[in-house]
Amino acid sequence: MNTRLYAPPFLGMQASLELRRHFCSRANVVLASLNRYLNTIIPSPAERNTTLGLCCFYHYIRSDPSVLPFKPPSK
Repeated sequence: MNTRLYAPPFLGMQASLELRRHFCSRANVVLASLNRYLNTIIPSPAERNTTLGLCCFYHYIRSDPSVLPFKPPSK
């Protein structure tokens, strides 16, 4: 006696689409959160250029040359 229940094919397709929508929405939430986190810890190129420009770097090196020794100290 075979008592298996078979669902119509369109119900299987509908369940598959619902699962896909669910996991896509969860992935979008996770990726949006990760993007916000990474944007807080990694400065944008514009922020990097304004925080330490070359003129500021050269001024800093000229004001205290011992910070970055170019020659090894002689013995």
